[in-house]
Amino acid sequence: MAREHTKIDIPEQYIENEKKGLCRVCGESIKRPFRKYCSMKCSMEYQKCFKTWTGLRNKVIARDKCCQICDSKSQLEVDHIDAIVNGGDMWDINNLRTLCHSCHIRKTKSDLYKRKYVKKGQKTVSDFNFSEKKKSLIRAKSQSNPTDLTPETSSQSLRGV
Repeated sequence: MAREHTKIDIPEQYIENEKKGLCRVCGESIKRPFRKYCSMKCSMEYQKCFKTWTGLRNKVIARDKCCQICDSKSQLEVDHIDAIVNGGDMWDINNLRTLCHSCHIRKTKSDLYKRKYVKKGQKTVSDFNFSEKKKSLIRAKSQSNPTDLTPETSSQSLRGV
């Protein structure tokens, strides 16, 4: 599924003003050299209705300044805390955080693993029906080589359990 790169959130009043031939933002008469607005201020205000992924990503990185897991400042990426596939909002800045590349891979693999093993009706990951021994092996495996924790490698390493 393709993701949106721009979110458009135009207030209804702006649309009504445009239909009347007025400034989209304030409803005043349009002044030259503008064709849709009365001033540069209104033009800039209208541009706020458009959110781009790049702009939102830059805001999140500027807000967090480093990886929110390991404090690294290199190879920064933006992660959806609640994955879009799990119903997380792509455009909610509160659902976004900065992670370094390696932590982002680890978190994504963890999300995939959880989706694979969470049974219908279970509300949280803590509802897994793994034995304590199996859980401790999963934790040890993820700490020793966190980027290698995939559902396949985890089940292979736990077959002896």
